[in-house]
Amino acid sequence: MIEKGRTETAQNAYQLGYEYEGKYGACSQCTLLAIMDALDKRDSKTFQASFGFAGGIANLSKTCGSLSAGIMAISMENGRELDNLTTQSEDDRRKCMQMVRDLHSRFIQEYGDIQCSSVHQKIFGRTFDQWDENEFQEFLRLGGHIDKCTSVVGNVARWTVEIIQDNSQDEQSGQPE
Repeated sequence: MIEKGRTETAQNAYQLGYEYEGKYGACSQCTLLAIMDALDKRDSKTFQASFGFAGGIANLSKTCGSLSAGIMAISMENGRELDNLTTQSEDDRRKCMQMVRDLHSRFIQEYGDIQCSSVHQKIFGRTFDQWDENEFQEFLRLGGHIDKCTSVVGNVARWTVEIIQDNSQDEQSGQPE
């Protein structure tokens, strides 16, 4: 029964991410919002802070904004806290970093690279200069916010929720990772 709820939460994150990216754009914010909503943990300032990662960091097609948002969500749950800068244990630091590594590995397995341009090459068969209006319109025409980047956002949201939930279950059960 618990596993069913966990699976439903992760699937909900996928569906929300897909929906939000199609409706609002800005992969980083849509990914983060989907994760926050699936886990019922909205944070408006963190959401706002994620905006600059959209389009591979300011539409420069660098590191995928969706992946960056997933990393932000993992760190929101497990990263070092301001009040804990000098006292967080090495085990806790490594645990968070391992979760990020797990997300990175899933992303690489699916898309081959973390660069937005490489992801575009894989899912569209070409790259885009997102600062060029004609190129951006072509991105949209080819389904950027219909079925292409929407699926990337959905996948990263789902994977991130699964990783967070797996970590949370390990803590609750006292099992080693």
